[in-house]
Amino acid sequence: MSKKRKHGGGKQGFDLFERAQRELAKGNIKDALKEAKVCYRDDPRPEHRHLLERAYCARAEQLQKAGLNDQARNAFSELTELGVSSPEVQAQLPRLRILLGLLDSAPAGGAASVWDANPELLIELADQAVFHPQRVPAAYAEIHRECQQVRAALEAVERGDDAAAADQLNSIPRRSPYADWKLFVRGLSAFYASDPERSHANWDRLDPKRPAFRIAQTLLVHSGQLAAEAAAFSVANGLRRLDFALESDPVWAQLKVMTDHFQAGHWSGLFHAYRSFCQRFAGTHAALIERITDMLWKRVVRERWDEGFERLVRIVPAPRLDPRWNRARALLAEDSPHETYQTVEGYWQAYAQDILQGSFLPEDERAIAAGLIYQRLARAKVEAAHREESRFSFYRGDDYSDAPGYRHDAGRFYRQSIRHAPRLHSAYGELAKLHLEQEEEAEAVKVYQLLLKQFPDDYATHVWLANYYLEDDKPDKAERYALEAQRLKPRDAATVSLMWSQRVAMVRMCAKQRKIVLARQEWETLPKYMPPDAEAYWLDLLRAAIEYKAKNKEEAERWVAAAEAKLKEPTPAWLIMHAHAARIGLDREIKNHFGNRLKAALAHPCCSETAGQLTKFLYPFVVRQIKYVGLATHKKLTLECLARCTGVEWNGDDLRHVVNFLCVADSWRHAALRDRLLAEGCKRFPTDPQYPYLSGRVAMGQGPYRADALAIRNQFELALKLNETAAHPLGADSIKLAKQAISTLNETLEMQRASFFGGPWSEDEDEDYEDDEFFEDGDDEDDEFYEDDEDDEDDFDAPLSDAQLKNFIPAFLLEALKRAARERGLSLEELMHQLVSGELLPADVLGDAGPPPPFGPFGGRGGSKKKAARR
Repeated sequence: MSKKRKHGGGKQGFDLFERAQRELAKGNIKDALKEAKVCYRDDPRPEHRHLLERAYCARAEQLQKAGLNDQARNAFSELTELGVSSPEVQAQLPRLRILLGLLDSAPAGGAASVWDANPELLIELADQAVFHPQRVPAAYAEIHRECQQVRAALEAVERGDDAAAADQLNSIPRRSPYADWKLFVRGLSAFYASDPERSHANWDRLDPKRPAFRIAQTLLVHSGQLAAEAAAFSVANGLRRLDFALESDPVWAQLKVMTDHFQAGHWSGLFHAYRSFCQRFAGTHAALIERITDMLWKRVVRERWDEGFERLVRIVPAPRLDPRWNRARALLAEDSPHETYQTVEGYWQAYAQDILQGSFLPEDERAIAAGLIYQRLARAKVEAAHREESRFSFYRGDDYSDAPGYRHDAGRFYRQSIRHAPRLHSAYGELAKLHLEQEEEAEAVKVYQLLLKQFPDDYATHVWLANYYLEDDKPDKAERYALEAQRLKPRDAATVSLMWSQRVAMVRMCAKQRKIVLARQEWETLPKYMPPDAEAYWLDLLRAAIEYKAKNKEEAERWVAAAEAKLKEPTPAWLIMHAHAARIGLDREIKNHFGNRLKAALAHPCCSETAGQLTKFLYPFVVRQIKYVGLATHKKLTLECLARCTGVEWNGDDLRHVVNFLCVADSWRHAALRDRLLAEGCKRFPTDPQYPYLSGRVAMGQGPYRADALAIRNQFELALKLNETAAHPLGADSIKLAKQAISTLNETLEMQRASFFGGPWSEDEDEDYEDDEFFEDGDDEDDEFYEDDEDDEDDFDAPLSDAQLKNFIPAFLLEALKRAARERGLSLEELMHQLVSGELLPADVLGDAGPPPPFGPFGGRGGSKKKAARR
């Protein structure tokens, strides 16, 4: 057995100074400090002292970054006791004092100058505080306050409470060192909400040198929104840490399994995994379970899956805002074809009680939520009533329809909604509209008056009530609402017109009640309420009516003469005086006097000015359905007079009044006159939007099969274009109607191009033909009936005239057929025969064109015409 040779000699020598330098360069600061202490103790040369000072300084900063502030201060204390002679260490001392909290950063002096000269110190401390608040000295209260806000905002985003996160960030100024973190939190909120545009808008503004930017880049790469090679730096390390954190979290594994089941549509596996998830993490991840539950029950309800909903109810606790699942069951029942209205109402009413009796909503919000639920029930009832009326359009008012009962229930629910939430403005308006649909105007007035108690500055309601009382010839009651409307919007055109109508009606009422002095006083105030489009002679005639009522005939005739002097022909003055005589109650002699003169004058053609003044006066009465004794006669005589006006040189304003009157007069006998004047207006006044607008409305009244949808749409588009620079622009309601008509016509044109016969064969018709009884053999009488029909087959071969074709073929389709016949050198009858025989297909003849849909887009529901709402 050999023996190892033991070499003699002493311990090998080494240089402590070089070793300490090498350890310090490698970052082994603790070992470097030990070696530097021994080196300086053995040989206290200046270079050894400088090395020891550098080691102490590095060790203090290392301990500070590790959060060991007490040990860092001890190292700094040893350094200061040793004394600092190295210029390099002396330059680092102010920064180190701030990092250790040994200097106050707020007051002026040395510390303040250090902050100014080194603003990166504040940013460094801020970034440290976000990750490790305990490492930042407690002396820096401002840093800790804003750090707490950022961390609270991050926690709020993780909870899904973006509103709370935004509230935390609002007080952080732009020049704060936490401004970058403010942008990061906002971008993170958008990132979780799958809003890449908003997240990039915030994250692209981050400082690339700070950790917030590095975290954002890592998240973008991990989510696939940014390629790894396109990142501003290598994110491989951050991705590894992120994946490790996810994989080590048991929640992530369970979520991944549920996500796979959800995306694959494997609901059974999803419910099984979710049951286990709820059992395992109910105590630690209650908020996450609530969010997943909310997503799942909405998906199940949206897909109308009753069985899946019941299984979900057995797995998870009820949502916080729906403790008994009544809301979810109500939504599911609404979409189910098998549930009744009573079932839906029961669930919603139960949910309203859950809200009122529960504590999951603040007390001031419970009543509002209950009011919204009852408003939803009321709206559903109104829609049901409308559907019933459309189904039983010929039996409306009989016992066949449940619409009256639905409307009664809707009114009851609206009243409950208002009782629970008296500040729910829309409920008042919808309840009033419901009463107006049932011609219960007195009830609508009560609702609007109740609305004004909660919303005293509601302009539209004041205008409606004022107009209601004016139409009921009660200007004294309308005065209060008219004055309120004037207070709210004194310059609005509707207010100016309303005040004029109310003051004129007040004069007329005082005269009718023989309060002559008061009537004259009211008349004196009229000029300041007079709208720009009112006629001056109207005031003269109103004063004449007052004087006639006062038996002051000479004075009255003087005012009538003054009015006649302002007109080219006195006919409008006689019509207005005849109307005043009926509305104010003048003597029969005076009424007959003006009536006879009016009839004699209207028996002959009139000039442009007279026609314009007659129709301008009558138009408001006709369009607003305000009646007086003799209105029907005035309307009839005026229409007959207009029919005689064949060679009139029309003035622009006069013709506008005439065509407006003809469009609302709704007289089929004068439709040709209306169309002729509309065409003349379009030709003579091409820049006035009123004529193409009215032409479009009249054309839509022809119905979907006879109207040319493309031409009508062009009329409305032209009207809107001309309206931009018109001297007499269209009203807001007319503009809205024109835009709605264009939308409807666009849909009509799309449907015309989509199908030749307007839609597929009805399944109900297929069922009728598949019925065995339909094919049973009939008796001899039926056979004779069919034999008689065969004798008449030759009648179908007779060619149809153009008039007959127009009766059952839409205008646009007839023109297309004629054009196709001309192109093929055929007659229309020959082309139709080839289409019927199958020699030609519809697409061969018409291309992409097609007839309009089977249901007209221009009209509403059928049924009896009701008085229009005044609002």
